[in-house]
Formats: sequence, C-alpha cells, structure tokens
Amino acid sequence: MTYCPGPFIAYKSSAGVHNGAFACWRPANSTTCSRTWPGDNRIYQSNGTLRVDHYVNPNPPANAPHNNPGSYANAPGDFKFRVATVNGPVSAQRICYLRGTC
Repeated sequence: MTYCPGPFIAYKSSAGVHNGAFACWRPANSTTCSRTWPGDNRIYQSNGTLRVDHYVNPNPPANAPHNNPGSYANAPGDFKFRVATVNGPVSAQRICYLRGTC
C-alpha cells in the first residue's frame, strides 16, 4: 500500500503553530471534510475542522522541552504516524506557497 499525503502545510490555531500534511478541511456547518486543498492556497482564521497527518513522539523523553515535547525523541523509531484534528478558528497555508516554490 502506498501512502500519498496531501500538500505539506503550516497551520496556526489556539494550540499554537505546527506543520503536517493536509488531510481534509470541514468548514463550520458542513458535514463533509473535503480532501481537496482550498483553491486560494490558504485557510485564514476560519471556523471549521482541519485534519492533518504528521509524525509525533507520543511518549517524549523526560528532558524534552515543554513547548513541543512530541517533536523530541531518543531514537527515530520513537515517532509514530498520527492524524490530528484541529478545531477552528484556524489558519493554514501550503509550505511551498510560503517558500515561493509552487
């Protein structure tokens, strides 16, 4: 089986700033989570639910910084593939767009 992630994105919500691969976006008052990235290249302070795929360490080492402990590990195998749900308001943009490469 081959895994094909959506566009790589950076996103910001009340939980902070993070990154991952876009999985889907469900605007407020919608029942459908669209797997198509919005045509305007970004989601800006929108109400809804953003789903992203990313790697995280669910059991970070005790000496990991408290601001983002899931980004730290003692070995590569410590990281696990996870789907995260981010509730709005949320802003998100494709990383290639931010870098000017797409």
